Amino acid sequence: LSGAGRIGLYGQGLDTLFCIFESEDLDMLNKIGVIGGGNIGGVLVQEAARRKLAKTVALMDVLEPDFAKGKCLDIAEGTPIVGIDAEIEGARDYSVLEGSEIIINTAGVPRKKRPDGTIPTREELLRTNLNITDQVAQGIMKYAPDATVISLANPLDAIVYTLNKKMKPSKN
Repeated sequence: LSGAGRIGLYGQGLDTLFCIFESEDLDMLNKIGVIGGGNIGGVLVQEAARRKLAKTVALMDVLEPDFAKGKCLDIAEGTPIVGIDAEIEGARDYSVLEGSEIIINTAGVPRKKRPDGTIPTREELLRTNLNITDQVAQGIMKYAPDATVISLANPLDAIVYTLNKKMKPSKN
């Protein structure tokens, strides 16, 4: 996982993702940033802290009222019980990601039933999540331009492609 500005695609689940981190001969990172505080994002923050992958784990989510901050406070409350000494930060703006060495993107809306019972098509989901991805790319480029980026947001292929086009990472 050396090299700045990489965008990765990991589709084998969270255990595989964390095994990649843990199998590398890495020192503890200074900071890991997670974008999107839903079910996956919240678990990522908790597991990154529990596995002592970074001194600081940051979560960014646009949901009000301070959803990310609340989720991080909930996680932080339990850290002394399990011997975790990581700082856990949450915010509604991308500045919380500043200095992150790794960014994990989970931002986007899930594919769920509408009130009328219909389910959005992949194309409808894509339209919405590409708009979110534009904001994600801008936030990463502004606050963590040298971070390695791992995207888990759906539809995965289109989101990774869009991040790559928008961010134009170096080819190292």
